[in-house]
Amino acid sequence: MKSDIDLLRSYVGLQSGEAFTEIVRRNVGLVHACILRRVGGDAHLAEDVTQKVFSDLARKAPKLTALASLSGWLYVSATLASAEAVRKERRRKVREMEASRMDRVLAHEGAQTWEEWSRIRNLLDDLVCGLNQDDRDAVVLRFFSKRTYPEIAWDQGTTEEGARKRVERALEKLRLRLTKAGVTSSMEALEAVLAKQPEGEPARAFADRVAGIALVEFGAGGAATSWLLSLARVMTSRAAATGLVFVATALVVGWQHRRNAVLEAQISRRAAQAEQIRQLEDENRRLTHAIFEAEDLRRTLAVNPAPPASPDGGAPAGGPAAAPLNVNVTADGRIRWEGEPVTLEGYLDRLVASHAQDPSSEARLIVQGEPGVEFSAAAYVVEQASKAGFHDIVINSTASPGATDNWVTMPSSPALPGDKTPPTLPDVAAK
Repeated sequence: MKSDIDLLRSYVGLQSGEAFTEIVRRNVGLVHACILRRVGGDAHLAEDVTQKVFSDLARKAPKLTALASLSGWLYVSATLASAEAVRKERRRKVREMEASRMDRVLAHEGAQTWEEWSRIRNLLDDLVCGLNQDDRDAVVLRFFSKRTYPEIAWDQGTTEEGARKRVERALEKLRLRLTKAGVTSSMEALEAVLAKQPEGEPARAFADRVAGIALVEFGAGGAATSWLLSLARVMTSRAAATGLVFVATALVVGWQHRRNAVLEAQISRRAAQAEQIRQLEDENRRLTHAIFEAEDLRRTLAVNPAPPASPDGGAPAGGPAAAPLNVNVTADGRIRWEGEPVTLEGYLDRLVASHAQDPSSEARLIVQGEPGVEFSAAAYVVEQASKAGFHDIVINSTASPGATDNWVTMPSSPALPGDKTPPTLPDVAAK
């Protein structure tokens, strides 16, 4: 199997688009994962920056054929390109970038929050870029490209044991630099963090699209020039020269057509994204309006007065009889109004408010006393309801006078001596 550098030389020397496409397929996962992490999880921005990195590779390929490994160069290029993209994005962004979805990693002491871990991740990227070429290639191949030691040995022209020792030496240098930066870590913790890097393998179609665009931008021109020069060597007549001009024009037009197709695809994708954002904003406004309407309806139903009773004492005029109100008294002296716990003052307020809605109404009040309820508690509830104007009161309780006359307060306030005398409504003249 050819190494990445061998494929790059084939691309440069033979203008082989297949060789360049194979390079992109092998390394697009490494580049895309690095950029995706650096841009905060913005998938579309990561794709654009990935495209830029491989376009730069196609443009600078003749200068890179002397490298021992291509992975380290791609990693540094991805880091620098993503940093530039983030700086440009921050200047024009109106809202915060979506937080990337990543697992909580506890490999470092003190890195317990997403912000702290993100700082360490970015610091790690910068320190890896600062290693010398051999150490950087070893770390990137092992932990970011997910290569085995035999594959690293083949790529770097050494033995498997030599590749293993090179990775260990690079990790030790990285750990020492982390310590100088104020991050204490063991070798095992550092290796675990690097091993947890997402592999990030975009679809093969994405790799082919990246390679195609890069070849159109920087590779097709060179291939066409080489082909035309070869053709010119065997065509010497004026007719041949004229034909050569037509062929050159056709190639330029074809290249421009492909370039226009790429731009149209990018514009179409941006327009679709804008339309999706607009639809989501409209849906958000609709749901917000519906929530406010539901809240208004709930408050209206909570305070809606009961319809007046008919003159003959039957059902209320214009509708059915109002539903009775239910008050529960628990064994420890708590009061529930229609199932909702209330304080003593809250109970009195609701009595007055319910009767004030329609003073002429003969609403029924059902007092439920749970087993073991104090007689004084049940009597208090009935007495205050009568003072508030309720006359149709149904008592469902087995409570009887006990030895004590203490009132158990609500759990929201501590038991105080003053709580033994609960609040009462003023006496009113009987009807």
